Amino acid sequence: MKRRPRTTREQRATKRLRVGPLAALLVKDRTRQLYALSLSVFGMWLETWELEWPKDAADLDDLVVKFIQTAWQEGETKALCDNLVSSFKDYNLSKCLPFSRRYLATWKANEITTRCLPVSFDIVKAMVGLCLHWKWLDMAVSIYLSYKALLRMCELVCITYGDFVIAENHQSFILALYEGKTVTLHGKIGNVKVSDPSLAALLSLLQNQRAKGDRVFPGQAPSFRRHLDSLVQALQLENELITPHSMRRGGATDHFRLHGNLHATTVMGRWQSVKTCRLYIDQAIADRADMNIKTNKLFHKAQRIFDEFFL
Repeated sequence: MKRRPRTTREQRATKRLRVGPLAALLVKDRTRQLYALSLSVFGMWLETWELEWPKDAADLDDLVVKFIQTAWQEGETKALCDNLVSSFKDYNLSKCLPFSRRYLATWKANEITTRCLPVSFDIVKAMVGLCLHWKWLDMAVSIYLSYKALLRMCELVCITYGDFVIAENHQSFILALYEGKTVTLHGKIGNVKVSDPSLAALLSLLQNQRAKGDRVFPGQAPSFRRHLDSLVQALQLENELITPHSMRRGGATDHFRLHGNLHATTVMGRWQSVKTCRLYIDQAIADRADMNIKTNKLFHKAQRIFDEFFL
C-alpha cells in the first residue's frame, strides 16, 4: 500500500490561507446575515417600545424573553427568535440567556406544526414534465435529483456537475455532498448512490455540456421556492402544502416502500439513526394517506411530456 505523501508546513499554510481564517469559518456568511437580521429586528422592537439596550446579562435575558413572548403572540417565526439567541454567541453571552432558552423550548413544545406533503412519483413526474415544457431544465433536474437522492435544500443549492461520478452504463451515479447537515455535524463528505437510468443519462449529458463548477441549480433557495410555487399553482395543487422539503419526504417514503429496508433508507437519507428514520417515514406515510390530489389536464399532459422525454 502506497503511503500518502506528507505535506510540508508551507503547503498546509498555503491551503489554509485559501480557506480563510478560523474566526471567519466559525459561522457561515448566510448564518451571520440571519443573525444580523434578527438583531436588527430586536433593535427596532426596542425602539418601538422605547426601551434601551440592556446594560448587563440579566437585563438582556429579561428583554429577550419579552421579545420572544411578543413574537409568539404576533405570529412571528420561531427561527427569528432562535437566530436572535444564537447571535449572542459572538459576544460570549449565549450562556447568559437561561430563561430565553426555556421560553424557546416551551415554544417548540407547544407549536402546532404543519408538515409539508411527501410528494409521490406521479407528482414529481408532473412537475418535472412541466419544467421541461416551460424550458426550465435546471429546475427539472433539481426536482428529480432532490426526490431520488433525498436532498435537503441546503445540499441542493451547493451541488455542482463535478460532484457526480456516473457509471459507464448510465444505470446509476454517485453524488458527493460537500455541503449540508451531514458535513456540518460530522465533518465528513456525504456520498449518495442513486440507481436511476433516466436521471443518470440526463446528468451524463449535462456533464458534457456544463463546466464542472456549474451548479445544478444556479439560484438560491428563495429562487427554487418561487419556481416551485409557480409549478404548484399551474398544476392546481395549491390545496396541498408542497415545499422544497416535499421531495425529500416523498423520496424517502418511496425508497423505503421499494426496498423494504429501513437501514438502507437511513443511509440514503443520511440520518443519524434508524430510529430517527423510522419516525420520519412513519409520519410521511401517515401524511400521504390523507392526500386527496385532484389532477387537471395539464397535470396529465406534463406526465406524458416526462415519459416522452425519458424514453
